[in-house]
Amino acid sequence: MSGHQEDICQAPGVNPQSDQGRGKYERYGGPGLAKVAALLDRNALAPTRELTRLVQAVAFTVIIGNADAHAKNLSLLHAEPGVVELGPLYDTVPTAL
Repeated sequence: MSGHQEDICQAPGVNPQSDQGRGKYERYGGPGLAKVAALLDRNALAPTRELTRLVQAVAFTVIIGNADAHAKNLSLLHAEPGVVELGPLYDTVPTAL
């Protein structure tokens, strides 16, 4: 898929620099998994596939002990206006091991 990419903070218009740079975290107002799932459910061409990929990404994050997962580490890919899919994982670091 080619086209535009935006992180999960950009998609709903969240400023990740708010709250002293902590706005990317859900507890400081950043988008949580429910918001990500809703974005995918509403806008993906294949919502079930994209929601499954989200669950797999979360499971992988937990398994490797990535305690620094946040909304700027997930992205949406836009092939055309209004149609998204979950981007590949990046910045996955085992911080809790």
